[in-house]
Amino acid sequence: METPLVEIIAISVPEQFMMALFAWVILGKKETARFRNVLFVGLFAALFFRILQMLLGSYVYTMIPQVLIFAALIYFLYRVNVLESVVSCLVTMIIFAAIQGAMFNILCLWTGLTEAEFKEENLYLLFFAIQYFIVIGAIVYVIYRLDINIRYLGKKNVKKHYVSRIRFLILQLIFAFLQLIIIYTIVVRNIEFLYSQENLLLVILAVIITITFTALVVKSVIKMGEHIQREEEQKRQYDGREIIQNINYLYSLVEEKRYDELKSALESIKDDINSGMIRITNKANK
Repeated sequence: METPLVEIIAISVPEQFMMALFAWVILGKKETARFRNVLFVGLFAALFFRILQMLLGSYVYTMIPQVLIFAALIYFLYRVNVLESVVSCLVTMIIFAAIQGAMFNILCLWTGLTEAEFKEENLYLLFFAIQYFIVIGAIVYVIYRLDINIRYLGKKNVKKHYVSRIRFLILQLIFAFLQLIIIYTIVVRNIEFLYSQENLLLVILAVIITITFTALVVKSVIKMGEHIQREEEQKRQYDGREIIQNINYLYSLVEEKRYDELKSALESIKDDINSGMIRITNKANK
């Protein structure tokens, strides 16, 4: 299947750049990865996607390789860990698939055209591209201004129970992404069956449920960072209170000249440090 030149210039290249920009913003990489890295990710992703289309033809067959390539580009060019690259890639793909799929399906239903007929009309493609990138640009701007990110995934001291929850969220993200692709593909390529009011209602209901579920999963990924930060703040407060209590206790022993008890208390603290119960490498304990 030959991809129209207008689709490549007006949609594919700008879309890959916007995806790279979106991933860069939600990763909070403004301070570490330069903006030129965004350009490289966008250009390489568009190039690889074009090659995949030439080799495999159907978009359905290129979907999984495209996701893997995009995640790899994020990993190497943004210098993040595997968890960050996977989650940011899935979140980016899901949001772009949800927006693009919804807008594309609405236009197909509105015009009564199939996917092939729609792509053959350059005016429709340009109209879609303009509306699509206005929506995407607004979303990226809001996320940038509100500093919504998944920066917490880059921390090395994330607790095990949070890591397990993040892995579960990754499975949910994969499920949501595949669900979106399947539903939108069915709608666009089998537009004839939508002439039945019952079928149309079922499809609309399926799209609403899928988008709602997807939004909740993405929200959970973002909120996870707030939970981790809140727990760290509480731990620092508890550690601070314990340190103050210990200092007050030692001070009282000095004032009362109970040096034997003071020596025992200090030796107990030393033993805790040597045994690893108190980690002096932890920032909170420092």
